[in-house]
Amino acid sequence: MKAVEEHLKRSPYTDTPTPQKIVTAYKRMKAKLQGFILPIHQALRFFPASDKSLEARYGRAIALYRRPELENAVKIMDGLIAEHPRDPYFHELKGQMYFENARPRDALKSYQTALSYLPQSALIHSQVARIQIELNDPRMIDSAIKHLRAALQVENDSAFVWRQLGIAYGRKGNIAQSSLALGEEALLKGDHNAARFHAGRAEKLLPHGSRGWLQARDMLQELSRRKKKK
Repeated sequence: MKAVEEHLKRSPYTDTPTPQKIVTAYKRMKAKLQGFILPIHQALRFFPASDKSLEARYGRAIALYRRPELENAVKIMDGLIAEHPRDPYFHELKGQMYFENARPRDALKSYQTALSYLPQSALIHSQVARIQIELNDPRMIDSAIKHLRAALQVENDSAFVWRQLGIAYGRKGNIAQSSLALGEEALLKGDHNAARFHAGRAEKLLPHGSRGWLQARDMLQELSRRKKKK
């Protein structure tokens, strides 16, 4: 804090007003955190229904869905979406509300809308895939795999995404690719025995020299390196 104070004394930008876009984003971020973190009764008092600001409605909707009062929460989110129809985070939150209240098909629609406005989001890609897998519709599995692959292009170190990919390939009966994904998950979690088992199985099942085979070999070599370091 002392370093920051000294910097502010010297900086020519100290008295420059903060851009409104950043102020708005900060208020939204703060309201979202408060809506999720504060005790529900406290959050509802902090964001009364009489406060019609964007951040207050945002925070109140989150508190209501935690209560849970899903319909009231969704009503507020629909109002925010009507004002900001292209805001991916409003659609994402609405999808989360539906998903956590056992309405996966409604959730999928909201997440897909969010993804159309934020196509590089690994989180939204993985959530779309998660719902498609949980709906247990064989027609959705290829789409789920595509979304999980897209998520891994952005976040290759997500054990959750690798786990979901393993499940998706398992649903298709592709044991080799399923083992490869589950091996990556186990490696990220530090479960070396499971990682060695899955990587070894993938190495045996995948064509020699293929990309997947090389990935399995890389895992086995990494496991060997870690074992030697102990």
